[in-house]
Amino acid sequence: MPAVVSHKLRSHKLQPPALVQEQVSRPSLRDILCNSASAKLVLLSAPAGFVKTSLMTQVCFKMAESGIDTAWLTL
Repeated sequence: MPAVVSHKLRSHKLQPPALVQEQVSRPSLRDILCNSASAKLVLLSAPAGFVKTSLMTQVCFKMAESGIDTAWLTL
């Protein structure tokens, strides 16, 4: 009998990390991304250590403050 495989996503994969004071702030990049709210999808690609998660966390919270729905998926 084949084993049943569960494909449940962990809840931490569906929520952005908490904002912390020590994060690198990139207001110009954040504003560019926030102003692209009419786009159906935004893809941010950069090498490791280029502040992608911090930037997108800031964008997510800024858009939420403005009443714009967002989704978060960590792969």
